[in-house]
Amino acid sequence: QLASLRTTVVTNTTNMYNELATTLQSDLDPVVETMLLALLKMAGFTKKITALSSQATVTTVLTFTTPSPRIVINALHNALQDKTPQARGYVADHLAKYLDLHGGRIKSSVESGGLLDLLDRTLRKAVADSNPAARQAGRVAFWAFDSIWPERAQAILAAQDAANRKAIEKANPH
Repeated sequence: QLASLRTTVVTNTTNMYNELATTLQSDLDPVVETMLLALLKMAGFTKKITALSSQATVTTVLTFTTPSPRIVINALHNALQDKTPQARGYVADHLAKYLDLHGGRIKSSVESGGLLDLLDRTLRKAVADSNPAARQAGRVAFWAFDSIWPERAQAILAAQDAANRKAIEKANPH
């Protein structure tokens, strides 16, 4: 029902996903990958209500569940390749949220699982995005990344041009 053309059906389905995530929490982890992939595809939809509802559900799922970092980072990296600027902005927001919520918990599995390079590439793409809103969301994600892997973050910062580096530094929440 998530792929329905009817906004009401999609909204009701995303509401059900929200309830499942808040109620089942980590018991929902086995199906999170399927849910995330379907919901992330909806980020670029032209129907604003559908796009907003689906991306709010992604945030809820990432908040209340504890899926493997491999699932989430791969899904976010692939979704960041979308041609729609709106979708890339949502994905960068999700990346920041995920790193804020689960960064400490996933640090060792990201490092040992070889995901740090993929996360690095994802973040580099987010902070240098052609869309200003996506770039701003990427800057927020950068500082979440910096709080976990400061050395890697400084390497990303050093690779940016002067204007982008200044904008990233200006977005520092500290």
